[in-house]
Amino acid sequence: MKTSLSEDSRETGLEDLLTWQETRQYLRQIGLEPYKPSLEFLTQIIEHTYATIPFQNLTMLTRPRTAPNHSEIVEDMLSGIGGACTTLNPFICGLLQTLGFEAGLVMASMTQPDCHFGILVDLEKQRYWVDIGNGFPYLQPLRLQHQAEGFHPYFQWRLLRTQRQLTQTEDQWSVEQQFRGNGIPKINQSFNAFKRHYRDFQQMRERHYSEASYGPFLTGIRVNRWNREGGHVLRNQMIWDLPGKQIHVDLATAIQWLQRHFGEVASQLTPLLKTSWHLLEME
Repeated sequence: MKTSLSEDSRETGLEDLLTWQETRQYLRQIGLEPYKPSLEFLTQIIEHTYATIPFQNLTMLTRPRTAPNHSEIVEDMLSGIGGACTTLNPFICGLLQTLGFEAGLVMASMTQPDCHFGILVDLEKQRYWVDIGNGFPYLQPLRLQHQAEGFHPYFQWRLLRTQRQLTQTEDQWSVEQQFRGNGIPKINQSFNAFKRHYRDFQQMRERHYSEASYGPFLTGIRVNRWNREGGHVLRNQMIWDLPGKQIHVDLATAIQWLQRHFGEVASQLTPLLKTSWHLLEME
């Protein structure tokens, strides 16, 4: 019996998440066409997803408190509404698999042990770390190498190996990050670099939707999108349009901001933002 999915990337539980038709539909939505697996294509998928699909927890706040199933994940991504890590990372992992990439999910710890997941991609005899579902602009896949660095005009991050690989399940890494020119670096998450089956994340997924103390997503509002030049971020009653300064907003201003920066998907997000705002009594 295998103890690690790195030996067989077809045992992740996400192989049948997307049909080929849905894969093509999503790529068209973010402005791409199918192409053979390569580092360039992987980077394009990441960048175009960040620029098109919002990271948001409004659906978590306004829907029944249970983790989305496969159909709901696909529907939210194909509609352009996006979601948090529980929607974004499984979808992208399944998408990559359909496109022929060797991809799988990795368990990560943040404010709680094993409360997050990222993606590992094996490509051209190298392994890369990807995380589209964390709300920060990790626009480039990072090769799993000590002090491998990624850069954004307002943000930078790097991988740190925290324990040398003794066994396949003891290859420990951390993600260190900071907003450029503002503050000191801090560790965002840590993970063991081996792929896990989707079923291994079920308890973590459900806790995010049912326990307010488990993470920040049931006690505050998060909406953002990022591109190569900057980004648009709503966090509770503060917005940042980068380049630019953060400002305090009321609900009406936040709705105008959505409509200005999030295109057609703003019509879907607006009623969710209204409900979330009143639910959290942010006025």
